[in-house]
Amino acid sequence: MIDGTPLMDRLRTETQDRHRQVEAQPFFNALAAKDLPLESYVGLLRALETVYATLEAAASAATHPAIAAVWQDSMRKLPLLQRDLAYFTQHSLPEMPVATLYALLLADEIRRAASDDPAALLGYLYVFEGSTLGGIVLRSQVAQAFKLKDRNGLAYLSSYDKQIAAEWREFSRRMSAAPLTTSEQDRIVATADQTFAGMTQIVQGLYPIPKQEMAAMVQALNPEAGHHVIADDPREIEAALRAGERSWRQVPYYEWRYGERGRRFTWSDSSWIVTLSRHSEAVATHQLDWLSRVLASRGMPRWLLEQHLQVLHDELVSAIPENRHTYALLAHQSARLRDLRHQQLDEPTFQALAAEFAALVGSEWAERFAGTGYLLVAAVADERAGIKSAVTSVEGALTDPQQFPQPWIDAVHGIIDKARKAE
Repeated sequence: MIDGTPLMDRLRTETQDRHRQVEAQPFFNALAAKDLPLESYVGLLRALETVYATLEAAASAATHPAIAAVWQDSMRKLPLLQRDLAYFTQHSLPEMPVATLYALLLADEIRRAASDDPAALLGYLYVFEGSTLGGIVLRSQVAQAFKLKDRNGLAYLSSYDKQIAAEWREFSRRMSAAPLTTSEQDRIVATADQTFAGMTQIVQGLYPIPKQEMAAMVQALNPEAGHHVIADDPREIEAALRAGERSWRQVPYYEWRYGERGRRFTWSDSSWIVTLSRHSEAVATHQLDWLSRVLASRGMPRWLLEQHLQVLHDELVSAIPENRHTYALLAHQSARLRDLRHQQLDEPTFQALAAEFAALVGSEWAERFAGTGYLLVAAVADERAGIKSAVTSVEGALTDPQQFPQPWIDAVHGIIDKARKAE
């Protein structure tokens, strides 16, 4: 334990505004008035299935002592949600893509927390375990609105049955006893607050039902992306999110330079690129050539898109293997960009110069900014191909004396010079 306000008290008081925001959504007003469409309620179950599947897998696999002290298998709600959804299959209800997309984004946040800040998972657990308390009221409203009896379609809202209060007290006790630092508590509270915000977005996507679903989905991914098509299959969008996260983890430059705004563009661009797999090779080539040149002029060498296309292909095939022939186009495009790079610098030279940069900056910096050598050499290849600002857009950022030591700056200039002189 640590000194200060107990964690559960902080969670209750510091997230109450966000919590109230969720409860004030039209979804719940319509439910109480028995005006909520059944597809909106089932859409909520589907969205929660996506979130719980990720959260429960992350919590059960976590090794952080605080998670181990709080998480118990008896807290699993995924089987209950799946039981409810199986009951409603008889109605053949339409999907609610906007809510599903927000659920996928929340699940993506949970995966990142599990990897980068496991203690923050307690913030998610607080929100969703606490939702069982509201289930008492919602269960009655749902049963009346949709004329449900017993536990049919109500298994999730019947979590713990008459033991809800006792289970919540026990959960609160475990949370209060969990070994946490002050900093970890702060992040748990912030995560819980963000989770309530995520749930607000989900229920907003359920009722009123968005009239222009595609526009709403693009806005959900990235409000700055404008209006363009994206994949409409939730499995493809989830694969696109996973691919984006893999690419960002492989090359820390993304996070360092572009932050959360850049991540949102990765989501929207990747979800758009998926749709290119339905087009001809000529259309995909035209679109990706345009995108790759735009990105290269803004500090993202075409090598990054080359790598990302292959990762995106692999995630899509893993998610929907029966469509592997469709997604093969993305792998072909990755290979095409690689061939364009080889026209300027062959692979042995590319690899040798990237390795030389890593040796020059030392293991600590090479690991902290993995892949930077490839970025620099790839930028030179793009410059040779006629993208005039390809090198300057990268070199300027990576030679900032406020960010990097002089040996690093010297290595950046040196490798660029060598790549420009390479045969």
